[in-house]
Amino acid sequence: MRPVGRLHKRSSPAASEPSVGSAPARPLPAIPPRLDQASVGHLRIVLADGDAMALARTTYLFVAEGYRVSTAQSAAEARRLVEAERPAMVTIRSVMPDGSGLEFIRRLQTPRAEYCIATMLLLSEGETDEHRLRALALGADECLLPEGAEAELVIRARALLRRAAPPSAAAPRAEERLAVGPLALDDASHEVTLDGEPLHLTRTEFDLLRLLMSRPNSVVPYEDIPRFVSSGDGADRMATHRMHMYRLRTKLGERAGMLATIPRLGYVLRV
Repeated sequence: MRPVGRLHKRSSPAASEPSVGSAPARPLPAIPPRLDQASVGHLRIVLADGDAMALARTTYLFVAEGYRVSTAQSAAEARRLVEAERPAMVTIRSVMPDGSGLEFIRRLQTPRAEYCIATMLLLSEGETDEHRLRALALGADECLLPEGAEAELVIRARALLRRAAPPSAAAPRAEERLAVGPLALDDASHEVTLDGEPLHLTRTEFDLLRLLMSRPNSVVPYEDIPRFVSSGDGADRMATHRMHMYRLRTKLGERAGMLATIPRLGYVLRV
């Protein structure tokens, strides 16, 4: 089993790339425009990929952004890191040497969902948009097709990890507790109950429900939702948050009717 990736600090452009297996043969990818250090410096992420060269490149990008990175080249090691470190986000390749990345993400949706980890699946060569939609349906918060560049991975991760950063005035405060009809949500502990029973949600589902509960009986426009739960663009963005809504309704069971779609406008939580 590989050792846990080291805790890295942001290095100057001249600093060497973090060592993960063998050094990549091709030039390092360009670093996207960077967020303020204070907004990301406390966040730990786990990167899991069986391809040592690809893992080295993505590690370099996230370390350059100021994130604290741990790496794994097997699903088993990634699972151990998640349990030991409880990171803000984990990204994993769909095909790992010792198992399926999708199965790894699916298992995080069980009682361990209290970890509130954002999950991103990196599809492998030959996988298509059909695989992406299946991954979203089974619990992935984000999913990138094989042709997605490393820089896109970082940009999409930023959107997911913003939800782990200090909240803005536009979103409910982190310590806020919401109670709407049979639903109760505690933002500090990331716990949700429905009729007094625990409701296990992914980070994205939690954020979406929190947004809807903050505006009960009011329409939340479509254009407002992607700011909280999706980082895609256009049709891809709409398809992604519709999938999250579908999953949320499924988990509400007999109470699914509380979430209504208003055609051409948005969604509303009715109580």
